Amino acid sequence: MSWMKKISDWLTGKNQGANALDNMVWDEAPDGMNIEHVDKRDVNKRDTNKMKKIRMHYQFYGRVQAVGFRYTAKQVADHFGLTGWVKNEYDGSVIAEVQGDEALVTDFGAYIERSSRWIEIMSTVKKEIPLQEDDREFSIEGY
Repeated sequence: MSWMKKISDWLTGKNQGANALDNMVWDEAPDGMNIEHVDKRDVNKRDTNKMKKIRMHYQFYGRVQAVGFRYTAKQVADHFGLTGWVKNEYDGSVIAEVQGDEALVTDFGAYIERSSRWIEIMSTVKKEIPLQEDDREFSIEGY
């Protein structure tokens, strides 16, 4: 099964089961990366009034351009109800601002990398920034 089909089935809920992500064959995450598997159905069960909301600015380095990174970032963000944007930089990196539930925003890069065998994040610079209360969707910016 292609990676696009896997992520499509996962995002649309066609791959059912509490451990749907665990049951798929995925590339291994880099050593030391802590990936928390979160199923959309579990996120929807949370009490949204108790979730801490944050906004994070990311800069991703590695094999992150011409591999579907921005498309995958949007799919992951939409799936988990995150807002913000993602954009290619001229130095070959990708920057993003992501807002939503703290646990999901914190592991955003890991979810993207886990969703595609083509994406390889070598390093990430991240910084928490102020919330933008008027942010309503996640978009792909730039070229």
